[in-house]
Order: sequence, then structure tokens, then C-alpha cells
Amino acid sequence: SYSFAGSSGRPGNLGSAEAPSDGSAVHVQTGENTDRMEAEGCLSGEEKRAAEVGRLTEVDSALVQAWEVFRHGWKRVWWEAIARPSDVPPEEEAEFLQQFQDLASESSSLLALALPQVAQQFPVLFTPQVYGSIIGMFELNNLALVVDPPVENYFLHIDDLPEQEKVAAQVVTQPILDMLDKDYDIPCEGTGFFPSQACMNHSCAPNTHAQKREEDKDGRAVLLALRPISVGEELTISYVDESLSLSKRRNALKDYGFVCSCPRCIDEESRKKSKSKKKIAR
Repeated sequence: SYSFAGSSGRPGNLGSAEAPSDGSAVHVQTGENTDRMEAEGCLSGEEKRAAEVGRLTEVDSALVQAWEVFRHGWKRVWWEAIARPSDVPPEEEAEFLQQFQDLASESSSLLALALPQVAQQFPVLFTPQVYGSIIGMFELNNLALVVDPPVENYFLHIDDLPEQEKVAAQVVTQPILDMLDKDYDIPCEGTGFFPSQACMNHSCAPNTHAQKREEDKDGRAVLLALRPISVGEELTISYVDESLSLSKRRNALKDYGFVCSCPRCIDEESRKKSKSKKKIAR
């Protein structure tokens, strides 16, 4: 689980106000009624403070609820979850990683500008540490997605309209369709986070494959068995392209911070050592 630091600087606190120091009870009113009373100037100072506490409590609750699905994922700050590529010299690693930190900072700033109300309600989400951890979580847990082309679906919707509405709409849509030509049905590619998949361990010889198929239009992904699976056998997936060689797979797994010791890797490493011994013997 991830611990947030709010404006009070205490983990787990997202800036919620403290209770009155005199220990008096405060009746919290929330919702439209409180907003109306505050706008009309009907609330006393203590009531206004109570209303604010209520709003912040609702904000905390909403954020915790939204975060629930993401708590399963392994989280590292994005610029710490990227291993140095072989073509980047060790002395340039810090500069290389700084690029990702700068990119995340710029991205969070642009996102805050695009979503001003969200940024005002949940400012902690746009801090470098939290925003960078969310991106890092996707870096380590994501599943590539291909979804139906929305532009094509839109034009199909236009075609299904009653004739009069269709003709009126095509005055606007037909020039766009002509401009797109053959590119109107290009699918969208992206990435998704699926909690169950994020909890699965890696193997270079996995027994399942996580996939988002075209027929899975309900927002879910599926696990497809790659071979018969015994009762009680752990389900595994591959975090990298399992067709790569041993050295390339291990290099790709550096982002995850471990050296794979699955049966396939142990077998390939053993055979590699045996070949080396035979060459030395010759």
C-alpha cells in the first residue's frame, strides 16, 4: 500500500482539518444544503469550519476509494523503475534518469491545467512523488491494449441514424471521412492496469498469457492458458518477451529489480556453463 503525505506532513493525511482544540463536538453538514446556507451567509464560523471538515473528509474518502484498485500494484517512482540501457554510459545514468523526472513533472503540470477542479481537490496526486509512483506502477504492471477505433464507431453510429438525421449529420461528417480516407478505422493502442494481473509472478516459461481481446469489450482482460495447468499450480505470466535469449531477458528484467531464476533460466544457464566448460577442455 502507498502512504500519502498531505499538507500536514503526516503520512495518511491528505490535508484534512483537525478537530477543535477545545474538544467540543462539531456537527458536520455536507451536500447542497450546506453549500446553500454558506452562500446565503447563514453559517457561523464554527459551522463553516465543520462544513469544510466534512468536505475534506469526503475528499479523503473518495481518494481512498479510487486508490483501492491501484494498491495491488508494485510501485516504484518512474525514474527509479527504469534500468540504464546498455548504450548509456554509467557516468550519464543520472542525466538519463533526470529526463524522465522532468518529463513526469511537465506531464503532471499539464494534467493539472487540464483538470483544474481535480487538481484543486486532490493536489497530492500531482506531486512528483505520487504522480511519479502512479506512472512507475504502470511501467511495471501495465498490459498493452488495443481497443475498437472510436472514429469508425462514430461513423457507424451516423450510418444507423434515421435518414433525415443522417443526411443532416453527413454535411459535417462526410468531409472528415473523406479527409481520413483509409485511416478512419485505425484502432487505439494504449495501456491498462488490472489488479489481478498485477499480483502475478513472472516466469520466462509462463503457463498463462494476459490479453485484452477484441471480444472483451467490458473493460476486462483475460488470462489464456498456454498449456495444461495442474491443480494448485501457480499461474504465471512473462513480464518480458519470452522469445528473447537468456541475457536479453535478464537485461529487460532489470527494470523489475530481480534476476529471474525460473526453471527455464536455470536450465539455460546450466547448459551455457556446460558449453563453456567443454570449450575450455578442448
